[in-house]
Amino acid sequence: MKKKNICITLMFSLVLGLCACSQESDSDRPERSETEVRKEEVFGEGEKIKLRGVYLNGDEVQNDIMDNYIKKNWTERFPDVEIEWEGTGDLTNLLKTYSATGDLPDIWYSDAASATAIINAGNQLNLADHITEDHFIDHYVNPEALYYSDGGIYAVSSGIDAFYTPAIYYNKKIFEQYELTEPETYDELIQVCQTLIDDGITPISIVGTTGWSVRNFLFFTILMNDDPKAAQALLSNEIDFSDERVVNALKKIEDMLNMGCFPEGVANIDFSTHMALYAEGKTAMIATMSWGYPELETAQDTGVFMWPSSNPQVKTGQVLQIWGSSLNGWAVNSRSENRDLAVQVAEYCTEQEAFRHAAQGSSLNFKTENPAEVTSELEKERMAIYNNAEQYIKTLHLNAMDSAVAAEFATYTNLLLAGDYTAEQFVKDFNPIWKENTWFEK
Repeated sequence: MKKKNICITLMFSLVLGLCACSQESDSDRPERSETEVRKEEVFGEGEKIKLRGVYLNGDEVQNDIMDNYIKKNWTERFPDVEIEWEGTGDLTNLLKTYSATGDLPDIWYSDAASATAIINAGNQLNLADHITEDHFIDHYVNPEALYYSDGGIYAVSSGIDAFYTPAIYYNKKIFEQYELTEPETYDELIQVCQTLIDDGITPISIVGTTGWSVRNFLFFTILMNDDPKAAQALLSNEIDFSDERVVNALKKIEDMLNMGCFPEGVANIDFSTHMALYAEGKTAMIATMSWGYPELETAQDTGVFMWPSSNPQVKTGQVLQIWGSSLNGWAVNSRSENRDLAVQVAEYCTEQEAFRHAAQGSSLNFKTENPAEVTSELEKERMAIYNNAEQYIKTLHLNAMDSAVAAEFATYTNLLLAGDYTAEQFVKDFNPIWKENTWFEK
């Protein structure tokens, strides 16, 4: 009898032990991530989650980011995820089409020209809460640069755009030959141009096709150097193109065209031709965005200055125009079935983009460890000017025009460059279009 009781006790203890082990195993087992749960629900165990993505492949930099950073490091970060990437050089029209047909990908590189319509349709996710909760926002030197006018964050990027500015680069040998110095005022710039014209030298190369230089930076840079308050007022829709200060900025472009400051047939000059004119010494200066400095530095002994001010109250370099928009960057489909995973992918793409730029010694809003130092003396010179500026104003067409208005702006700025088209005619034709602008509608 005593032996039987011992056996029963041992069996009872064994059962309790097994239960305890089972309970301990369950409690110690790590929780499955939402991605793992979603993967099993949709595809079953052992299969990968599949996403769609769209990226910009319009230049070598963007292709380098995608091929040698995002795709190269993908499997290490997302071993259980496959993404079908679609590259395009025309983000605006592709994204507008996908949005209209309800076929937006899970993640895409957003551009300002199409983003407003997608946001207003409720299709572009507000990332503010997501990147705040997971502390991704802590990577930014200036998080305020991410916020759209409605207080949301609809795209994340490395923030390199905030350090790009329009600038005038010049051939030092030509300037020395004709005893020219960097102009500090608009009138001095005109004097430099006239000296060069008198000696048969084209002063300044710009991109003319689609009115590129005028619409992207030249008009707005002239306006902010005339009157920074007017530039800010136009950017926030407090004034329109009929404002006298706006008209005067356009007239300066018209006057320079009539003088011969730009190459003959400038309205048809594309980016490659524009760069070649300066690189081959056929122009003394080139007005362009600062991302082109490596080629310019290689081609000539090059110096740099900012567009000179025409207002005695505004020192040259005091107010700078910066490229980009808070709507440019990696965006997420608010209706994606794998929305949280898509947010992680957007963050990953931003990190990889930042790693690439930091390796090149570029200045970024996104903080990375051990970024390379800037080795270009020309870029160091420009960044010294940048850091000494007192005010930075965002590019007009990326931060104040819907896609339809931006397209018309390109048309009319190109007409201005083509000649026989005055600043007054520009205002007469474009101002009604500006007034139909839906950018500021919420």
